[in-house]
Amino acid sequence: MKNKSIYACMDIKNGKVVKGVKFSDIKEISDDPVFLAKKYENDGADYLVFYDIGATIDNKDIFYDKIEEILKAVNIPLVVGGGIKTLSDCDKLYELGVRHFSINSAAVKNPNLLKEVSDKYGSDSLILSVDVKKVDEAYHVFLGAGKYDTGLDAKEWIEKAADLGAGTIVINSIDTDGTKEGYDTQMLGALTENINCNIVASGGAGKTEDFFEVFQKNPKITGALAASIFHYNLVSIKDIKKELKTIMEINTNNLKYDEKGLIPAIVVDANNNDVLMLAYMNKESLALSIEKNLTYFYSRSRQSLWLKGETSGNYQHIVKIVADCDKDTLLIYVDKDGPACHMGAESCFFNTIYENPDKNDEGFSLDNLYNLILDRKENPSEKSYTSYLFREGIDKILKKIGEESTEVVIAAKGDNKKETIYEIADLLYHSLVLMADMDIKIADILNELKGRYKK
Repeated sequence: MKNKSIYACMDIKNGKVVKGVKFSDIKEISDDPVFLAKKYENDGADYLVFYDIGATIDNKDIFYDKIEEILKAVNIPLVVGGGIKTLSDCDKLYELGVRHFSINSAAVKNPNLLKEVSDKYGSDSLILSVDVKKVDEAYHVFLGAGKYDTGLDAKEWIEKAADLGAGTIVINSIDTDGTKEGYDTQMLGALTENINCNIVASGGAGKTEDFFEVFQKNPKITGALAASIFHYNLVSIKDIKKELKTIMEINTNNLKYDEKGLIPAIVVDANNNDVLMLAYMNKESLALSIEKNLTYFYSRSRQSLWLKGETSGNYQHIVKIVADCDKDTLLIYVDKDGPACHMGAESCFFNTIYENPDKNDEGFSLDNLYNLILDRKENPSEKSYTSYLFREGIDKILKKIGEESTEVVIAAKGDNKKETIYEIADLLYHSLVLMADMDIKIADILNELKGRYKK
């Protein structure tokens, strides 16, 4: 289990901490949100969430003075929501020191606000909070503290928000809010399928086991938010974090390390399953990799830990870690920021030792073709057409792409399948040449398509 985040939430109205059940029957919990903020930081919360429900419900100004007090009192990240209607609201909060903005109603009314905030402050700073309730057999988005059914399909709205730049989405279950009967795992499962951003579960936590259940049932859940059980000291954040750490350690302790305490770690490109490199991990580097979602290894020569990308900038962001059947080797699936090899190659495995001549065609791939094109660029040959294109420069390459695009249109218009395939192959090849000339990787294109992809 990857490290999961615990969000301690405070609903604020008129400067006081309040809480209700199913978004109703609001009662005052404390008149000192700063005291609670300090307590939750000391208890080990990863994030503190400040929802100014009065600013949203009663259309009042955000309690900037309380936010400023809390920021001065704690060091953990503060998420502020409620009353954020425009980019300028985020600007004012940013000036105070807020780095995480939670937007709800305003985004439904003006979805482009999400893109504006994401473009200016980054997706890591943008959090969409969505209040969801089951209506018949569907899940709808609600506004106005759960009173107004927008009719919006919750899954469609979440997918759209992710596309617009929301880096984290907090899904608040109105049906389980404040009930202390556990998170709505059925709803979360239905709404998070094919969603590729951080997902925080909210509404219903009543005991420590509820946190384990939501994380174990749905791997897409990266965080769990709770309020009542922390306000009333029903559950200790420290106990939750301790138990989560124990579960993670149990999973990693089942691995088989060699006599030196090491385990081979094969790094794989999560986008195309290409093997990138082989390194070694010990328990410390594996734990650090899971905590940071970056690949940390153990250097057998230097006898110390090292972070891939620390010098080159070519970090590897972990997607998942899988052990083999004997639990003595790891596959680390990553999204990479650049080449894996210290020599500049995309993969460390490029020295061919043997190749069956009868199976030579099976070695072809777009990645191999692209690497060959790169080689013709870096090691030009007089007889190579690819090297000739690079010598002639960008104008020549663009001219060829224009010509091949026209040939594709003519072939397709003539309903000639064989000729169309031939011309598309020419267009694809010349596009790869352009990509190599502009230092655009195949992974860059795949990541762009991945961001647009919906099932």
